[in-house]
Amino acid sequence: MAQVQRFQDCSGKSTYYRYDERHHLVAVTDALNNTTTLERKPDGEVLRINHPDGTSETFTYNELGQVLTHTDGKGQITQLLRNGRGLPKWRQDAKGQTITYEYDKAIRLVALINENDPTYRFAYDNADRLIEEKEGG
Repeated sequence: MAQVQRFQDCSGKSTYYRYDERHHLVAVTDALNNTTTLERKPDGEVLRINHPDGTSETFTYNELGQVLTHTDGKGQITQLLRNGRGLPKWRQDAKGQTITYEYDKAIRLVALINENDPTYRFAYDNADRLIEEKEGG
């Protein structure tokens, strides 16, 4: 499997990428020699991202490997509740602001209600192409 090991930008500076034996990205070293590392479960799910400034992000997953929580470098947690099909039902950030998602039987997003309560509705044609987006009710 060919994976990018090094990327050189137009100024000649290089960023380096390191992978584990399963070809999962485990480290990125930028042109200033700052390294970000990724700690993974054996199946590849990222458990922790360690940043050069000493902060880290963590993730938890459900049994299907879908993200349930993300904790950022400041300790702020974003949570996702998923429906029976694994699709996001709502997302709540560290401030308690919630975005709610609604789907039709074809698993298409038909409504999004954001933290300020506006509702956005979506309509699709028979080819599943988005044909309308409107705000309100």
